[in-house]
Amino acid sequence: MNKLELKEKLNELGIDENQYSLEGELLTDRIVLYHSYHEWRVFYFDERGNEDQKVIFNSEEDACKYIYKEFKEMKEIRDKYK
Repeated sequence: MNKLELKEKLNELGIDENQYSLEGELLTDRIVLYHSYHEWRVFYFDERGNEDQKVIFNSEEDACKYIYKEFKEMKEIRDKYK
């Protein structure tokens, strides 16, 4: 899965685009996918500019799968306890 495919899948889940950044923009209160040379970083960028829950991957595919899994699980929990 690449960024374009991930975006489509997140749209299918009904995830608001204000909850993530797939192009590396450091926008607050979002999950960010950041590509730097040979690594893909996924982290939550908080309102104070901190990178929380950082995970590093060697491929775009693995990083995108991780993001999809995280949002899918959050949606399932939200739906279950709504």
